Amino acid sequence: DRYTPFHMMALERSERSWDELIKLHAELNDPSAPRSAVLDPTDPRGVLAAKAARYTAELAVLKERGPRSNPLTVDEVVAETIVEIDEVLEAQRKSLEQIKADLAQADAEFERESQLNEQHRQLGQSIQAKVDEAQADSRDSAGDEGSVADLRRRANKMSTQNKALLMEMSRFASKHFPKLTEEDILEAGGAVPKGEASGIGNSHYIPFLSVLEELMNKCLDTPEDPYVKLQPDKHWPPYIEFLLRWGIALKHPTSGDLIKLTQYHI
Repeated sequence: DRYTPFHMMALERSERSWDELIKLHAELNDPSAPRSAVLDPTDPRGVLAAKAARYTAELAVLKERGPRSNPLTVDEVVAETIVEIDEVLEAQRKSLEQIKADLAQADAEFERESQLNEQHRQLGQSIQAKVDEAQADSRDSAGDEGSVADLRRRANKMSTQNKALLMEMSRFASKHFPKLTEEDILEAGGAVPKGEASGIGNSHYIPFLSVLEELMNKCLDTPEDPYVKLQPDKHWPPYIEFLLRWGIALKHPTSGDLIKLTQYHI
């Protein structure tokens, strides 16, 4: 009658734990069961096996000594047993959490390795395809001995045509846009600076062909900045107006004193 339901439940838990210890002790005595030389504190079965061995040794010592009075009361024994069981359960819970975390990490590493292997396989296939293509091109090039000579003939032909076009443009500009004279400037309403007008054929403005060359060189040499800055004492306004009116040159969208050649070659 002195035992409460709580005491009975604690005694039942103690008996179950003792049964588990006996089972582990039997497994330890089994010579076919694998053993580890070093105890792993994260292995719950190893911990329980070690405790079972200790309890077995203590039990053997108690049997040799014979029965003696227990200095602890029943309540104290129940309390200690409950604490020990709780410690074992907590250790098992932590071990289970660690095992789950290790498994999740292993799965992530396996997935990452699988992706890397697939990428390496695809890369190897791509490299092999390019090697095969390069070898095929090399065989085709070796078989066509006249390909290099043909390219040289085309390059020489293009160079000749380019020189002919430049000469034709020079003749056209010289015929239709001759060098400015003082009379041309005055007739167009311009002013000739003092000290620079010394007769027919003398002008401080550059020729029309030079304006075109300046625009072309700027377009080809610095395509990132193809604009030419207009200078009132260098570029004759009627020439600039002619280039803009016929779409040969374009003004800068924000600065009126900058023009560039229309990019016919693109």
